[in-house]
Amino acid sequence: MRKIININEGWKFTNGLQSETVNLPHTWNADAQKGYFRGMCSYEKYIEAIPEGRVMLEFEGVNSVCEAQINCINLGVHKGGYTAFRYDITDSVRHDSVLTVNVSNSSLEDVYPETADFTFYGGIYRNVNLIVTGECRFSSSDYSSDGVYVTPFEKDGKWYLGIKALVDGAVPGAVISYKLKYPNGRVYASETVDISQSETYIDCRRPHLWNGRQDPYLYTLTAQIILPDGSVSDNLDIKVGFRSFAVGPEKGAFLNGKHIKLQGLCRHQDRAGIGNAITEKEHDEDMALILESGANALRLAHYPQAKYFYDLCDKNGVLVWAEIPVISRFSPKKQQNAKQQLLEMIKQNYNHSAIFCWGIENEITLAGKDSRELDSAMRELNALAKAVDTRRLTTCAQVSALPVSSSLSGITDILGYNHYFGWYADSCDAFGKWLDSWHAFNPEKKLCISEYGADAVYGLHSEKPRQGDYTEEYQCVFHEKYIKEINSRDWIWGSFVWNAFDFGSASRREGGTSGINNKGLVSYDRKRKKDAFYLYKALWSAEPTLHVCSSGFVNRRKGETVIKVYSNLSPVKLIYDGGELVSSGETVFEFTVPVKDGENVYTVSAGEESESLTVIGIDGEDKSYSLPEGEGSYVRDWSSADDGEDSFGLDDKIGDLLENEEAKAIIKARFGNKLDIVFSPLAKPVGAVKIGTAVNLAKRIGMPESFTSLAEGYIKTIKKK
Repeated sequence: MRKIININEGWKFTNGLQSETVNLPHTWNADAQKGYFRGMCSYEKYIEAIPEGRVMLEFEGVNSVCEAQINCINLGVHKGGYTAFRYDITDSVRHDSVLTVNVSNSSLEDVYPETADFTFYGGIYRNVNLIVTGECRFSSSDYSSDGVYVTPFEKDGKWYLGIKALVDGAVPGAVISYKLKYPNGRVYASETVDISQSETYIDCRRPHLWNGRQDPYLYTLTAQIILPDGSVSDNLDIKVGFRSFAVGPEKGAFLNGKHIKLQGLCRHQDRAGIGNAITEKEHDEDMALILESGANALRLAHYPQAKYFYDLCDKNGVLVWAEIPVISRFSPKKQQNAKQQLLEMIKQNYNHSAIFCWGIENEITLAGKDSRELDSAMRELNALAKAVDTRRLTTCAQVSALPVSSSLSGITDILGYNHYFGWYADSCDAFGKWLDSWHAFNPEKKLCISEYGADAVYGLHSEKPRQGDYTEEYQCVFHEKYIKEINSRDWIWGSFVWNAFDFGSASRREGGTSGINNKGLVSYDRKRKKDAFYLYKALWSAEPTLHVCSSGFVNRRKGETVIKVYSNLSPVKLIYDGGELVSSGETVFEFTVPVKDGENVYTVSAGEESESLTVIGIDGEDKSYSLPEGEGSYVRDWSSADDGEDSFGLDDKIGDLLENEEAKAIIKARFGNKLDIVFSPLAKPVGAVKIGTAVNLAKRIGMPESFTSLAEGYIKTIKKK
């Protein structure tokens, strides 16, 4: 029988300066806001006696390059920080053994990702296990998968379970026993085959279907290798969900033949003070928040995530877009690694019912051009995914500026675009216009919105929210406009909010914060749900919801104020000293109320739900709710104080800059005619993009310092003509 022995405790960690004893999961970048080391560190573990049998050493996740030794015997090198890998240590392990692991999160020319808008936490940040089996066992040599692949499929109105098993150390006369069981353990269907028979099919007639959040029904397939003497040499339990999933260009997605609009969130795995070294406890907390929001789908960005979390998605009926970290900047030198990570992701997670598509890239043209070589590489990845898994769809996420005519959007079965109109560039009104123009040009393609969002920093508020002010009020306005456009178009098969949670991005300095992307609906530490979270809860969840926004915006100018409420109940009633207002709208309710000097209490109710808001009326404006000067980002203006509005600033457009003769002369002297390289962070067209957007994106994706210094040192001194 298979035994799994966790060896997370008691590792010696050395960072080159000092050593300490740590337990796994562990990262040396747990607080990358205070210091972000990218380099090599080492771990050492003393292993005591191991049970007899074949022994596999399993690492569930090490970021990003790992070199392991046991008793000074090299086990191998693994490149890629988000998939599992295993070593057979049977012949090298002794009763008393020392395991040494060198780990690097440095930037390498042959490993994805090299650069992206998230922190590359170094360390052994997921579990390490010893897997002990008999000599005859399910193989781990197929990209460190469990060696058994199950494929539920429907044919002529009947369902079948296709099973493929890879076996090492086969023994003549041994058999494989398959038993498909109900949740209560009773056997639903079974089959026994000779050990040499790698593929078989079980007739499952009309199974209970896995139907998303409505009914995530799972069977368990028990697979056992039984030796001639009747003993069990190896065994696996695999959760199985029977379901179909399809997407059309006009009516969107269908689960088990019924239309479903994917109402999704994106998820980064890290957390404040912990980094990516999270445990089952943190995974459970994240899933609880996701379920509370009412989401029925997740995009697990931008890398494969923990097996435990995929299990949670299976169990809770949350559809999953899984992807590899081929991101931001394409490099032919990384193509082999991209293929390796793709194969590992698919083979290790093949049996998860929740996964409906495999993502092959994200914003791959962000730091480079759409080229024939890139097109060929992406087609190779897509073909590889389709060859390994014929039943699931392939997908990708394109940067907003990628032309609607790009051939890159015709490679995968379905696709998404990442859009931030109204945050980085243009206004929210541009979003709907883009959707209609894209669909008119590509009526046969199957599009979702794979990212959209705006930053909101705790404590920042405004009566008149505006683009780039980092207030929760503007984040709400942004999401209200976007989700309205998305819901009004049936052909959009789904959308994924960027992001479910604030997450670490070591290179960011914005919104008065350091090292954080603040676009989450929930704070980095998961302690606070932002107002926009409740917009989606009111839209998506069946749970009675009533939420009064801007509760932290206490001190307000005397006179009048607007109180916004999110609710899936109606009518909504607001009572205040001297009056009562009632609205019979839906989802978003706004009330204009008087604000007198001193304390004002407003009570909002709907159905059996009630919530109060206290506002203090003051003279003038409380500036503590606004971002201090100098602590903004590329969304805010940094025009020179000496030169005033006559000089270029971050809010000016690149197109205007390039029409200025003085600016063109400076740029040409520095870069020649290679303007496409200078402004490559946003690809083309760049004319309508803000200067500051390009500058800061350039910083985040590692553009040469000569570009960012050009912008900050020269452009802001150039007089507008």
